[in-house]
Amino acid sequence: RLAAVRSPVWEAAQPEQREIFASNVAALARAGALVEPVELPAPFAQAHAAQRAIMGYEGARSLAAVQREHRERLSARLNAFLDEGARVGEARYREALATRARLAETFARFMNRFDAVVTPPAKGEAPATLEETGDPVFCTLWTLLGAPALSIPVGLGPQGLPLGLQIVGAPGRDAAALAAAAWCEAQLPFAGLP
Repeated sequence: RLAAVRSPVWEAAQPEQREIFASNVAALARAGALVEPVELPAPFAQAHAAQRAIMGYEGARSLAAVQREHRERLSARLNAFLDEGARVGEARYREALATRARLAETFARFMNRFDAVVTPPAKGEAPATLEETGDPVFCTLWTLLGAPALSIPVGLGPQGLPLGLQIVGAPGRDAAALAAAAWCEAQLPFAGLP
């Protein structure tokens, strides 16, 4: 029983990611899965802002001494994020934690109907260099919820780099998520890189 979730950031997906996701969902259904296209409830649109506030607040406070002593050795991007996190106030942080708790409760109820969620793992194909891992926008929601999530390669994008499918389970049900992912991987064989 799989929930096919496009996620609140679906608009960020590149055409090739959208196409392969639709193809994967159809293939999993043909293979015997009960696949239900599902839109997450509206409050899940708050997930990305909540995750950023929590991560920024905690990161800025955890790394304050490191940033103070070694600012010039940290990347401009990390410094900017830590500076942003330092501006997150206690009230906003507590509000973000409350949002996370509400969404986690809603997600736990949602997952009573499914063995796993299938969703895009990224905007598109893997980055062309090892300079970065890519934009985490399609993983942020699951990170916030503490849900086990993994990605399997399912095809190649226009640059010949992998496209994936993300399989997400309910928090605390890692074995079920891994079993669902193994089944999905068996149904969606990846030929590998050329």
